[in-house]
Amino acid sequence: MEEYSLSLIWLAMDKIFRVFLCSTYVDLAEERACVLDAIRRLQLQHDSMEFFGARPKLPIKTCLEEVRKSDLVVVVVGHRYGNLAPGRAVSFSEAEYREGHRLRKPCLVYFRDENAPVLLKNVERDSAKALLLDKWKERLTKRHTISTFRDASELAIQVAADLGRTLRTLTEHEANKSRISNRDISIAVDRTQRLNQALADLEQSYDVILELFAEVLDLKDAEPEGHSKRVTAFAIALGRAMGIPVERIRMIARGVYLHDIGKMTIPDPILRKPGALSPEETSIMREHCFRGYQLLKKVPFLDEAAEIVYAHQERYDGTGYPRGLRGDEIPLGARIFAVADTLDAMMSERPYRAGLPVSAARKEIEEYSGKMYDPEVVRVFLEMPETIWEDLRNEVNSQNRFNPLL
Repeated sequence: MEEYSLSLIWLAMDKIFRVFLCSTYVDLAEERACVLDAIRRLQLQHDSMEFFGARPKLPIKTCLEEVRKSDLVVVVVGHRYGNLAPGRAVSFSEAEYREGHRLRKPCLVYFRDENAPVLLKNVERDSAKALLLDKWKERLTKRHTISTFRDASELAIQVAADLGRTLRTLTEHEANKSRISNRDISIAVDRTQRLNQALADLEQSYDVILELFAEVLDLKDAEPEGHSKRVTAFAIALGRAMGIPVERIRMIARGVYLHDIGKMTIPDPILRKPGALSPEETSIMREHCFRGYQLLKKVPFLDEAAEIVYAHQERYDGTGYPRGLRGDEIPLGARIFAVADTLDAMMSERPYRAGLPVSAARKEIEEYSGKMYDPEVVRVFLEMPETIWEDLRNEVNSQNRFNPLL
């Protein structure tokens, strides 16, 4: 087995510090033994030191769990890369290191000197693994201060000294944390609560401003009055039925509510033209998706909402605009909007026809499932009671100051 992973536990003051040692190569067997002996001399508690070495077939998942429990990672790199972890294009030791680096664990790294003599049988012959080793070394060199060693005794001395210094640093850090008084904690909690409240108030202020934007757009646009509010109410109902978390629904509601905000930049003669648009006018009108996106992406809290505005004219089969997105490339909020928008459009009165019943909208939406609409959203929509949509519509229309965002 070319991989050894050892969990070393040492005790300092009232704090247990765990050191995870990646000793990964057959040609480092002697070095490993010397490092363990040096650690024993430091009088570290090491009841589970032989845990990994005694079980060479331990799953990588268990190794990574040990890394997560550790306070410090020690990596010793020889001339061989080692066995690849199952399902990963990296060795056990590199997988363990990556997990430690991801969690920002302190890391001590040691390279065997390139000029140090090595037994011929232990030289890496696999060119692919040699390339992986070189790439890993390059990453380690960029991220850490590297120490080199020529033999086992030199490595043991370096590791013992570095662990001693690191232990002092960690214990001092723990001691400093313990000096924080109850009063300091109380002040920190109070300031955090006030900051959170200020952010919540600011977010609500944005929502009130956005409502005013939508109302101005209602006056400017040719869409039926209250269209944005009704579509938003429908989208919220669909989101709840789909089991989407409340905070995510709130963000989707903002994007749906403001889906046509970009039309504020479209000239009135085009926006309110009663007849068909010319090709040039159609091109200008279609710009409202991107213009709305540009308006909202600058506003805090509205990143996801801006993406919904950008994609609200896309179709599930990729025939929409402005980017021709298809399927899951379209944000979920925009896919929900497509169903909610069609439902309100068909239920609303038009100069050329009366409003249609919910049953007609259900039939239309079901027919174009997989073309214009996400089949999963359609499935949830069709499972919901028909009466809910008329009830929601009446509720929104009866309230002069209904804001679906609050």
